Amino acid sequence: MKTFMKILMLMVIMLLPTTLLFAQDGSGEIPGAFETAFTTFVALVAAIPVVVEFLKNLFGKTKETPDWLVQLLSWVTGIAMTMFGWFLHLGFLDGLTWYWALIYGFGASLAANGVADTKIIEWIFSLFRKK
Repeated sequence: MKTFMKILMLMVIMLLPTTLLFAQDGSGEIPGAFETAFTTFVALVAAIPVVVEFLKNLFGKTKETPDWLVQLLSWVTGIAMTMFGWFLHLGFLDGLTWYWALIYGFGASLAANGVADTKIIEWIFSLFRKK
């Protein structure tokens, strides 16, 4: 079984570059996940759990780690990602003021953790936007 898994992983690693070639649109650039994470609010919400899981593995989450600490890490990560995107003027965060980016970060953190639905948060944001 161990040999089978090694062969399978080798095949996946060898075939991975070919999928990037098929994903090209002819412009010569391969679209990166970094820029696409900030294109819309929903894309940011989808990217937050991926980064949080990476950080949990990096910091070594154990069974003794309290759930509230993991939740706090997720909220802080969502706000930090949003403020990073605002600072670099990425995607939908370009042109926002810092406090709106902070509010979007808090909303994205809540939606990424399942506390609130993205449609509800977008509706609440639309109530306060200038028309």
